[in-house]
Amino acid sequence: MLRERREADLNALLTTCREAADLYRDEAKATRSAQTAALFRELAGRRSARADELEGAIRELGALPEGTEQDRETARRLLDRFRAELADSDEPLLLARARLEAHIEDLIDHAETDPLPEGAQRLLVRLREDVDRARGQLAKRIRADDNRG
Repeated sequence: MLRERREADLNALLTTCREAADLYRDEAKATRSAQTAALFRELAGRRSARADELEGAIRELGALPEGTEQDRETARRLLDRFRAELADSDEPLLLARARLEAHIEDLIDHAETDPLPEGAQRLLVRLREDVDRARGQLAKRIRADDNRG
């Protein structure tokens, strides 16, 4: 039971990081701001790298990583892209991604309640540090967008 819960928690993180990377990539193309596009490309790379590491951690537990829920994810990405096209500023996109990063942090909190191998624990620490950094970068872009308007 504990093993299944650990695997489920790490798979939830994996799926969310993969989805986040895809969203950041798509939104880097949709935004009108070169600075926001550059930030989104950077965050896409970081989330993709962490997803790869999570996949390895799940395999080390003797489990198989899960895939994404493709239909739901495609619909969400299209809706976000539509919103970005209609927005006068990048603030709605930036706020949505800040909420996504907060969700990743919540998933880390949940995963840390389970005893994990040392390598997985270190990965969660690195992921949390990365999320904190991303949230700071997003907040900085939101402030810059506010100052423009």
